[in-house]
Amino acid sequence: MKKIGIIGIRGLPALYGAFDRFVEQFVSSHKIKSQKLFFYISCDISFKKFKFDNNIVKRVFIFRGLSFFILINYLISIIRLYFYGVRCFVFFGYGAAPFFILLKILNCQIICNPDGIEWKRPVGKIKELYFKICEKLLSSVNITRIFDSKVIERYYNINHSAKGTTIYYPSIFENNKILKNINCTKNFERFYIIGRLLEENNTEMIVNTFMKLGKKQKLYVIGNSNNFFKKKIKPLILRSKNITYLGPIYDQKKLFNICRHFDYYIHGHSVGGTNPTLIESISLQKKIIAFDTTFNREILKTDSCFFKNENELLEIIKMKKYRKKKIPVFREEFTSRHINNAYLNLIN
Repeated sequence: MKKIGIIGIRGLPALYGAFDRFVEQFVSSHKIKSQKLFFYISCDISFKKFKFDNNIVKRVFIFRGLSFFILINYLISIIRLYFYGVRCFVFFGYGAAPFFILLKILNCQIICNPDGIEWKRPVGKIKELYFKICEKLLSSVNITRIFDSKVIERYYNINHSAKGTTIYYPSIFENNKILKNINCTKNFERFYIIGRLLEENNTEMIVNTFMKLGKKQKLYVIGNSNNFFKKKIKPLILRSKNITYLGPIYDQKKLFNICRHFDYYIHGHSVGGTNPTLIESISLQKKIIAFDTTFNREILKTDSCFFKNENELLEIIKMKKYRKKKIPVFREEFTSRHINNAYLNLIN
């Protein structure tokens, strides 16, 4: 039985983001369980209180912390998983890139999904420099690279002559019966945003836009709170009459049953590659209004409205331009079957 180590997620069960949700569905799928694979997954020690039953998974609990402590977490995770007999490591995010050379010396297989172009996020000068170093190491060490967008793949090809494979995220909703949008009330339209409520995802721009609209356009906000959200966004929502904060929703059935009642999805992500919330909104058969980036256009083609600033978003909604657009196509490469097979081929 081949032992696979997974490093870079917060932990299982998935309570954080895209990587965590992908890993949970990957190790839980019937196809993966039928393989001769066993997974050792590094989890933050706080996940000890959560139950996770899977007979091909052992969770290894290690304190995660913040900033420099995350780097220590990566090193301890590598050491512990190596002594469990792991020789194939899958990294989500490239924060552990300084240790890739060590793993190559130890003749280990390394697979890494670097996420987006991390140094472009508003993270501060020290983190920006560190992520640039990680990007260089990821590109120069002989490893298997997975990109979640063809735009990211081209970026690495052009800037670093580094090859890799594009594999998108699957939708967590694809196995549900997709229903037509339900308009319980015809007097107003329901828009929603979902994901990490950060500056780079234009949360403030979207909320400000809806504060200028009337009660006939309602916005629902789904996601975990953070310092940026508490300081900048929550006070705006409290003053508004048409914006509702629903908090984080991790239960997939509950999330599906809520999201299927919304009419339109607004995708404000501006940095990184393909975000799974975009794929999920397509699988829910929603019309989409998206921030204008090459990443988002790669997925949506011309089947959506795009905005670059608050004025453009306001015009799209006031003029109801989104009504004239088609629902984007849910393609085969977005399915968990296709994506799990692609990861499995790289692991094997």
